[in-house]
Amino acid sequence: MEDMFLREPTPSRPQPLMPEGIEAEAMAAIHFAEGFVQRYGPCHPMFFPGSLDDAMREACHQPAHDGKLLAVYLHHDGSVSKS
Repeated sequence: MEDMFLREPTPSRPQPLMPEGIEAEAMAAIHFAEGFVQRYGPCHPMFFPGSLDDAMREACHQPAHDGKLLAVYLHHDGSVSKS
């Protein structure tokens, strides 16, 4: 009898979405978006690859007909609300 049914799967710890050492805001945003897709799949909001100031400027500091919706996503890998 094979022992494949006796082995417990080894849980892998997910990579952090915001690793330490990335100083450029644009690179951090791109890394976050790529990590989010790897962790949660392809169905996700479109993340802005830039600073919060740049996102606010693009979303809010435009004429009303050119403005865009801006949502802020707060994430903490150590959250007690894990699913």
